[in-house]
Amino acid sequence: MIYGTVSEDCLECKASCKIMSAGAKYEYLWQDGVQYKKPTKMSAPEYIDKLLTWAGEQIADPALFPVEPGARFPHGFMKQVKVMYKRMFRVYAHIYHVHFDKIKSLGANGKIHFLRSLYHQML
Repeated sequence: MIYGTVSEDCLECKASCKIMSAGAKYEYLWQDGVQYKKPTKMSAPEYIDKLLTWAGEQIADPALFPVEPGARFPHGFMKQVKVMYKRMFRVYAHIYHVHFDKIKSLGANGKIHFLRSLYHQML
């Protein structure tokens, strides 16, 4: 939802969104083990699109997220969910570091601060 408020800004922001990053110190590379077997540099919009597609596929996979009553979660479930959570947090970090002024101008900065506090509570 937060990304939706800045997605156009991210597409237009050639300089700061040409790589997926959260400030000068953190650059995020995409690797899914299927199409991208090695960590690959890409723009923020491309990374986020691939992440959202990948996460949707993971969530829709009944082998990872069982839908049958009483079904057990697979071995490694928590590890996979932590990878998803870490990657989703990268989107938040990108938005916070690159697009915060846009978020603030839209009056949505309370939502992003809420997400930050939620993240810290879950650590």
